[in-house]
Amino acid sequence: MHDRLANATAFLKTKFPAKTDVKIATALCVHTVTSFRPTAPTFDQIYHGLGFAIDVNYAQNNWHIFKGDTTWTLYRVIGNATEPFGTTEVRSARNMAANSKKESTEDAHADIARSNDQLKCYRVLANDRAALETYLGSAECPESARKLGLAHWAKVLKDDEKKLSGPAQKMVGANGKSDHESGFMDLKVETVRALRDAGGLRWGGTDLDDASGDLMHFDGGFMPTAMGLPSDVTTARAQLSKEKAAAASPKKEAVAE
Repeated sequence: MHDRLANATAFLKTKFPAKTDVKIATALCVHTVTSFRPTAPTFDQIYHGLGFAIDVNYAQNNWHIFKGDTTWTLYRVIGNATEPFGTTEVRSARNMAANSKKESTEDAHADIARSNDQLKCYRVLANDRAALETYLGSAECPESARKLGLAHWAKVLKDDEKKLSGPAQKMVGANGKSDHESGFMDLKVETVRALRDAGGLRWGGTDLDDASGDLMHFDGGFMPTAMGLPSDVTTARAQLSKEKAAAASPKKEAVAE
């Protein structure tokens, strides 16, 4: 894991050659990185328990889109949020996983970022009726959305904003506070490219199959690899203990024949 993170750092140095590590983190808005935390071997966060994973800006990239696609609140809200803008972007974890199999990291990140931006615009309209009315009457608004009318969208937006204010779905902005302009991701594409492409880490936004959506999460490999680490460590420690014991024991002098 250390070597992979070193590769990611080297990649970022090529993108920001005149900046220190602290300034690179500032440029990428990376302010919180967590790694090890105790966890049970049967828990799906075992990677963190083995020091085999990191979370980047966990509050701003919380696991709002996950494998319970059809029942998870954000899945339904994003479905509504894309309609006024006439696009079909990422709505679910399954979309993320499917896109990653045919797209580059940049393109997969761009898909998620567009949905994130649309959601933020949608939330602004939810709190500004005059802006909503203006948008519905603009050339940018698709005819299908315009036909539904102001009353329809005012109600849908109000209901969706209420859903996003619940404790399980609350989103946090860069200021560390939850407000109506907050989205579900703030990771820059350079951060994801450094960790996924240069570092060879799996990204929770693309690489966990239908459980994708854990946007903060980057880990070092498949579970068999991670689970093998405790055995490797135990074996190494046992060998080291034997060597220390052998070195500490008094040597027997050879008996002359």
